[in-house]
Amino acid sequence: MGVMIVMTVPADTEQFEAYMAANSDRMSEISESAKAAGSTGHRFAVGDGQIVVVDYWDSAEQFQSFMSNPAVQAVMGEMGVQGEPVVTIADAKGFPSEY
Repeated sequence: MGVMIVMTVPADTEQFEAYMAANSDRMSEISESAKAAGSTGHRFAVGDGQIVVVDYWDSAEQFQSFMSNPAVQAVMGEMGVQGEPVVTIADAKGFPSEY
């Protein structure tokens, strides 16, 4: 079933939302490259001074390889990331009552 990644990143959330609104084509390109690299699901959320990302990947190694790409790192800076992410990687098992 792969892995679920939960990543919390300190960020300027106003800059993040402005970047997302102004760069939908660029974000679509990155999404397509993530899918090609093994991502099977992705979602952003905005909290108080942080961005939360929930991803599903075929493997942790694929996620780590994708995140180490200099182009991905550059976009994170442009989005307003202000520090190191806290990343949790867990086996996605599939239990009753999930939806």
